[in-house]
Amino acid sequence: MKKVKFLLASLVIIAASSLNAQGFGVQAGYSNSTTFIGEGDTLSNLNGFHVGPIAELTIQGPFSLQYGLFYNYQTKQETYEGVVTAKTSTTFHSVDIPVHLAFTIPTGSPVGVFVFGGPSFNVGISKKTTSKVTSSLGTFEPPTIDYYKTDDNGDSRQSRFDIQMGVGAGIKLQNLQLRLSYDWGLLDTNNSDNYSLTRDELKASIAFVL
Repeated sequence: MKKVKFLLASLVIIAASSLNAQGFGVQAGYSNSTTFIGEGDTLSNLNGFHVGPIAELTIQGPFSLQYGLFYNYQTKQETYEGVVTAKTSTTFHSVDIPVHLAFTIPTGSPVGVFVFGGPSFNVGISKKTTSKVTSSLGTFEPPTIDYYKTDDNGDSRQSRFDIQMGVGAGIKLQNLQLRLSYDWGLLDTNNSDNYSLTRDELKASIAFVL
């Protein structure tokens, strides 16, 4: 896996160094991730935001390479009521590095339309779930679930590294861009053999590009 990461990073750097810079900017917006268990059953949904710098490099004609570096924060609170009341809170911090090939559709007007697609490399920073259980006997807080914490053998519940493949579309109006994208998780991030976990992500963003 380390060799694959090194090769991908090297190819991106080499390709970028041979192109002409077109624009740099910043992007921010809404993020939603869905984690699927097994053959596609939904395990959880997290909502939040992403923000970070972006750049676009001209390749030839309407084709360009769009890439970025995003900090991604997502969370979810849930309440279960019955004989006891349980409240859980999950927070997820990660870094996303999309590398997309884009095609700008000629419109003959100041408003431009573009489509894009390609991989996104994801690195988890922190993912934790805290709980609070309340009953007639009082309140109890179970231990925090830290998905990336390693045990004595160096193993963790989930892998920090993921690769997604996505598509999207956007509208350009001078320096502003409105973007919508969806990425499908390609890797099983669960470190247990009992079941698989994959994570898809939806982003709705606004970008300012110089």
